[in-house]
Amino acid sequence: PPAAPSARRVGAERWIRDRPGGTIGGLTIPAPPTDAQITGGGRVDAVYILATPEEIGFIKPMIAMRNGTQSGATLYASSRSAQGTSGPDFRLEMEGLQYSEIPMLAGGNMPLMQQALSAVHNDYSLARMYAMGVDAWTLANHFSQMRQVQGFEINGNTGALTASPD
Repeated sequence: PPAAPSARRVGAERWIRDRPGGTIGGLTIPAPPTDAQITGGGRVDAVYILATPEEIGFIKPMIAMRNGTQSGATLYASSRSAQGTSGPDFRLEMEGLQYSEIPMLAGGNMPLMQQALSAVHNDYSLARMYAMGVDAWTLANHFSQMRQVQGFEINGNTGALTASPD
């Protein structure tokens, strides 16, 4: 007779615990770290999550449930992880997640960010292109200054814009 769902779950948990990694249902489970890989008393300072919007919708809440809000570990992700998922439930679940992103998409220029996201229907890939276009326009308008003043720098929407002598 087939095993009950709880028996299958327990069996899967034992399988994961007793093996140094593997694949279950399409998910690759890495081997547990060795003692040599663990530093700082096992504390984690930061986590960078590389995931699709669907994956981060599962991963971030699981980390928060496991570690609580007082864990001290900062969670980072690219805004690509939030692409096209701007509903209130998703935003609530992602609270506290820091996006390592170009300044415009990180909130450095909120009016431009809102304008860009509105123009491209919340497609973050296209919003990045929008920011690059704005910076290209800014560079064109400051081209002579950038060529004449060594070290001239503009805080652009994609980061610091500078020119080298060559």
